[in-house]
Amino acid sequence: MTPDRADWQPREQALASVALTAAGVGCLVYFAGVGLLIALGVATGRPGVVSWVPRTIGLGVFAGVLVAWGTRIAAGSRHARSTRVVVGGWLFGLGLAWFVGGVVDQHVFKLLGIAHGSVGWDVVFHGAGSLAAGVGWVIAEPAPAASEQGRRKEAST
Repeated sequence: MTPDRADWQPREQALASVALTAAGVGCLVYFAGVGLLIALGVATGRPGVVSWVPRTIGLGVFAGVLVAWGTRIAAGSRHARSTRVVVGGWLFGLGLAWFVGGVVDQHVFKLLGIAHGSVGWDVVFHGAGSLAAGVGWVIAEPAPAASEQGRRKEAST
């Protein structure tokens, strides 16, 4: 069960609002990126299980829901957003949207193909999103407090 938003720590609230908003924007960035890849000939659009029109409408609605959800959480948060939370949250949200969008378009709906037909290009396409999400997660993790580091140092001596 998801904890009530009132039970969240201020930092968790800030990170959730940034990451959800970034994932919503990331859906739109992914859509534009795929269009650019198709225009450049790096990827090919093809008829799939679902046509492009309902997929695009669904992606737009999903992006709007994510942005609205992130904004709603942000409205209840009075916590100042640190640079780590903002940068990490945006990288995580954008990367997650790119990775999930790519998997769904390529492997579930079969709407997108990598033009070169290579497993290497497929790894690069999906790897860009997962790498950004992973780096964002690492950046957003809080650094141990200096006092906690000092206590550990004293305990080890």
